[in-house]
Amino acid sequence: MKFNRVDDDKLQIILNKEDLSKRNIKKWDLLPYSPAAHRIFQEILDEAYEECGFTVENNTQLMIEAFPITGESLLITVTKIADSFREDLEQELLNLTNRLLETEEEDSLEIVDDVIYRFRDLEDVIQLAKALNDPEIDSVLYGFGENYYLYLPNSPLADNEIYSHLDEYGDEMQLAYDFLEEHGKVIIKENALKILASL
Repeated sequence: MKFNRVDDDKLQIILNKEDLSKRNIKKWDLLPYSPAAHRIFQEILDEAYEECGFTVENNTQLMIEAFPITGESLLITVTKIADSFREDLEQELLNLTNRLLETEEEDSLEIVDDVIYRFRDLEDVIQLAKALNDPEIDSVLYGFGENYYLYLPNSPLADNEIYSHLDEYGDEMQLAYDFLEEHGKVIIKENALKILASL
């Protein structure tokens, strides 16, 4: 287990398969509101205090985010939430809900989503780019660890042909784009697929 104390209010924890096995933690133990999750996070926070001095008072509200880095490791971000931040967050969620309701009423917005795929070899990304008939797709290529990550911003969900090729050459990741921006290395910033297709 690795700890990175970003500041007094934010802590990053990297758990790998060995960490989970050593502590006899199953994936379902980390589900929200489970007694096991509460116990596990308390143990992790105790260890974080010993390792890097990150302290959490009994009445402190925490926001916990988990991102899969690879199939065997997990990044957990723990953020202390101040009362003012919690009020801002609640207001922002209310605003978001209102905007979504307005969008449903208008029924005129195309559904889009950010898509991230992992490739174990650069050659796989090149073969994907060549397999697409028209690689004029917004795309950014990142490197992280020993893998390559293709980020497709604003990719139409209905384009099944693109997804069939993506699934053939890579693995879809439930990974936040912000994580790649912060921890990954940009290899091709714009039009990655078009550039790779020309190789």
